[in-house]
Parts: sequence; structure tokens; C-alpha cells
Amino acid sequence: MRRKLWRCTACGLLVAVVMGLWILRQPRPQALLRAPAFWRAPCPLQSLWNQELSLLHGQRLRRRGPAWSPGSGPRCRPDTAVEASVVDFQLLPPLMQDFLRYRRCRSFPVVLEPRGVCGPGPGPSPRLLLAVKSQVSNFARRQAIRQSWGGLGRSAGVGLVFLLGQQEEVDGHPRLWGLLDCERRRHGDLLQWGFRDTFLNLTLKEVLFLPWLAQRCPSARFIFKGDDDVFVNTEGLLRFLSLLEPSQVYDLFIGDTIQDGQPCRDAEIKYYVPGAFYSGLYPPYAGGAGVLYTAHLARRLERASRALPLFPIDDVFVGMCLRSLGLAPTPHPGFYSFGINDSQHWDPCAYRRLLMVHPRSPQENLLIWGMLHREDLGCD
Repeated sequence: MRRKLWRCTACGLLVAVVMGLWILRQPRPQALLRAPAFWRAPCPLQSLWNQELSLLHGQRLRRRGPAWSPGSGPRCRPDTAVEASVVDFQLLPPLMQDFLRYRRCRSFPVVLEPRGVCGPGPGPSPRLLLAVKSQVSNFARRQAIRQSWGGLGRSAGVGLVFLLGQQEEVDGHPRLWGLLDCERRRHGDLLQWGFRDTFLNLTLKEVLFLPWLAQRCPSARFIFKGDDDVFVNTEGLLRFLSLLEPSQVYDLFIGDTIQDGQPCRDAEIKYYVPGAFYSGLYPPYAGGAGVLYTAHLARRLERASRALPLFPIDDVFVGMCLRSLGLAPTPHPGFYSFGINDSQHWDPCAYRRLLMVHPRSPQENLLIWGMLHREDLGCD
């Protein structure tokens, strides 16, 4: 009898231990806020970004408030000390060197601002705002978007704004300011800031757009943010949003999600991030070609972005902001960041089922949009 009782007691203890270990392994959202593990690399010699985040995290805990004090506009001075603190700094690509010197500069003046996109004007305020990352010289891409998926207008509850930096003039290229000013006067959908527009500065379009959205376009409920070489099924986005339950809208952030991403260490590739700057895996993030999120979450992302050091890959930086909020992007099968099958390339019914496809040229955008709106189009 005693032996049987002992066996029952041992079995009960074993079950309790197993259940305890299972519970400990379950994800806890609050734990993400206290210890964002993706940036805690095992190497004792921390990389620059990891060091700065650790410092800022400690300052927030001590001060119970924001720790970041960004520089401002053209008066923001380069950090020349970084040249000695980053290993082999002089061997890094020039754009990465510039990013590291000016990584503390995140406040720049508005050069051009759109008119009638969200303020007074004909039609209701936009329910869906299309915020498209572009460059000054990409005139054809912007015009094709206006004539296709970006041209529904405020009567359909859709607004359109192009996000620009300043592009340096290169020998052999025409002066672009006159063309840009003409485009501004005719369309009124350009939002430009006074920073140098490079691939590694795309993160600035994230941190500058979010406060502009809160101040200048507070009536927008949803934001599609993407590149100017994508095709967007805008009407499909509106249908998708109309079917959402109120509980699904609060922190909605969907796109083509990437899990367990690693920094690129090949200096010949534009996504290159040196180990001396960042170590560890990336948090879950959605490809920057196109994402959809709510204005409510945009306000939370704006606050989170102020508490993180800038990162040279914009979509990864947004993933870091989401992680700091205890969130992650939700994958959606309608977002294709890396193209679709060749057999579907010119199939309008395929595009009708999808929400975003990247990449697409200006000519393809116009042709696909035209095919989608043929009167004889029949899709299952």
C-alpha cells in the first residue's frame, strides 16, 4: 500500500514539473516589453546599435520617461567619434559611413507639403491614406500611380501622398526642381523633407511621416504604406477593411511577414549591415514594399520610434518598433513582396484576389489597372 502511494505521489510531482515547464515556455507579451531578446546578442562585445539601445533602455528605467534627444535639421552635427569606435569604419561603403555619422539626426524641415489630401476640400476625409515612398526623379512612377490604383480620390474615401527626401543633382542629369515644382502645383500630393534621399535614409520617412500623420491627417483610419514600384488593389483593400470586426482594427498591421531574419553581411548588397553596428537576429517584420495598418497603431508606433536608435533598414526598424510594443506583424496571403508566378503575371483575376504585388513598372501598373476594370472581366 505504501509503495502504491509512493508511486502515485511521484507521478503527481512529475506531472506538476512538466506542466510548470510548459507554462514557462508559453509566450508572454509583457515579457517582450521588459526584455526585447532579439537585440540581446550572446557576444560580450556588443555592437554599436545594441549598446545604444541597452543604454537608452537603462535610462528609461531610471528616469521613467523618454531617453532619446534627437538632433534637429541642418544644425545636427555628424558624430565623428563613431569613426574610431566602429571597427574598420573606413572600409565600410560610403552610404553606411554617412548613416553612422548622422544616425542621431532625425528632425528635418518640411520642404513641400500636400494640399487637400486630408484637410478641407471636395469629398469626405480619407478613410484609407496611401502613403507612397518615392524619389524626386521617379516622375513616371508617381504619374502611373495617380492614373491607376492611387487615383480613386476622396469621393471613394482614399487619399494619396508621396513621401520624398531631397535628391542630389548628378552630372549629366537635368535639374529636377522645376519639374518637381510643376508637379506640386498640378497635383498637390507631395510631402518632402530636407534630408538626403538614399536607401539607408528610408527610415527617416518612417519617423517623419508618423508625426505628420497625427498632426495633419488625424481623420485617416487606415494607412497603406509602400514603395512606388508596386501594384495595389485599392478596391480590394477597401473591401478587406469593410469586413473587419471592431476587435480586429485596434492594432492591425498586415503584410508579407519575414520571420527569423538575419543581417546581411555582404557589403556589395544594399541591405548590408556590419556586425560592428548590429548583432543578433531581426524581430519579425513585414517587407517594406507594402504594409497596411491602423491610425491608432500609427500613433503608438510614433511614440515607440522615438525610443529606439535609428536603423538603416526601414522595414526592420518598424518591426523593432512593433516588438517594443509587444506586437508583431500579421502575415496576409494577399501581399507579395517578391512577385507572383509568371503564369499569373498578366492574369487580371489573380490581381483581383491579391492586395499588393511587388515589383511592377509604371507601364505594368497602367495595363493591370485597365484589365481589372474591363466590363467583360469575369472571375470566379
